[in-house]
Amino acid sequence: MQAMDLYGTLKAICGEDKLLKDVPMKDYTSMRVGGKADIMVQPDSIDRVQACVAFLGGAGIPFFVMGNGSNLIFPDEGYRGVILKIGSKLSTIAVKGNRITAEAGALLSAANRALEHSLTGLEFASGIPGSVGGAAFMNAGAYDGEMKHVVTETLNMDKSGGLVTLRGEEHNFSYRHSRIQDDGLLCLRVVFMLEKGDSEEIRAKMNELNSHRRNRQPLNMPSAGSVFKRPLGQYAGKL
Repeated sequence: MQAMDLYGTLKAICGEDKLLKDVPMKDYTSMRVGGKADIMVQPDSIDRVQACVAFLGGAGIPFFVMGNGSNLIFPDEGYRGVILKIGSKLSTIAVKGNRITAEAGALLSAANRALEHSLTGLEFASGIPGSVGGAAFMNAGAYDGEMKHVVTETLNMDKSGGLVTLRGEEHNFSYRHSRIQDDGLLCLRVVFMLEKGDSEEIRAKMNELNSHRRNRQPLNMPSAGSVFKRPLGQYAGKL
């Protein structure tokens, strides 16, 4: 397919304001490295994500799905294809009772919404620089908290554009792993089930963990924070 035909079709699906061409990927990753991608598209609805996946997959056009770019390194050669970025244009957060429903592009600062509603359980995530979808995908965690402790449901998309809902133990969460990875799914929405707590205690815990993170990680430099997986019974830093 000609480049203009590709651009034109994605423009028709998502709108021109959702497309970028010749995108320097170093500007979209926390490590600040990577060459240019041909096209980046940022759909603003689940329907448009489905339409993009169906079109790109059906046309055999290479595409790569990314979130906030905090665990990615792109090559200097860039990416010959389409970057499907699930980010700020798909980041609505809704709170109802003890449940927080967040679209996948929302940042893990969703923990701040939990604080606003005196909900406890997400404090560990308040300083992680990733998206909700990416965090569910890899069962992100820190300071003895993990997504598996608070995620009750996810809405995902398979490679054909079909929607797949996973609930509870169906996620097969383990250390930095989930069924979302195994099945090659694209996470679209995450539902957290939290508990009522004391807002001052929640704030104090978040401040404590964020201070600990600032003191141990170079947050003022290009970084992905803690990079290496922890070997059983050990810590990567010690090794």
